[in-house]
Amino acid sequence: MTSRSLLGAGVLGAIVAFGMAAAAAQDQSVQRSFAPGGTVYLDLSAGDYRISPSADDKIRIIARPTSKHDADETSVRIDVNARGNRADVVVDGPLNDGVNVDIELPRRTHLVTELSAGELQLKGIEGSKDISARAGELTIEVGDRDRYRHVDASVRIGELRASKFGVNKEGFFRGFEWDGRGSYDLRVKLWVGELTLN
Repeated sequence: MTSRSLLGAGVLGAIVAFGMAAAAAQDQSVQRSFAPGGTVYLDLSAGDYRISPSADDKIRIIARPTSKHDADETSVRIDVNARGNRADVVVDGPLNDGVNVDIELPRRTHLVTELSAGELQLKGIEGSKDISARAGELTIEVGDRDRYRHVDASVRIGELRASKFGVNKEGFFRGFEWDGRGSYDLRVKLWVGELTLN
């Protein structure tokens, strides 16, 4: 192989390596052990979030910026502080572009979640849930409604669908409350957008 060919191959390899490093720098992942039955506090910046059960009783978070810009300009910060039966999680992504985030939690977990804006899908988590968001689309899998003691859900402007509770509303200041004989509480507050409890 000529020196020119070697030089070309070296440059190409460096470009590929740099591209792979930049892509890796964009993705952030964190995992922590956490006992079932505890409470997880999620502080989430704008983005698309999917929350589901983990197979191994761990908190596991994988975040990917949606922007195609340079990794340094679209960095994602994930902080997880888990002690005893409480875990505090912060996901802070790019202001304009948001993030795509997969969050896995022990199946039996109580949740307190604040989302600035975006889309949140929650399924398969058993426990009390207190979720609030300013704007976006929230889809919460309730499971068996008889597991709940009290349900309080509302949308200031938008749509509220809760088929298991016989609710289908849209407009301004829509909400409902429901009482059962279970042991969990469900509270969901959305300022503007669509809220679905299924």
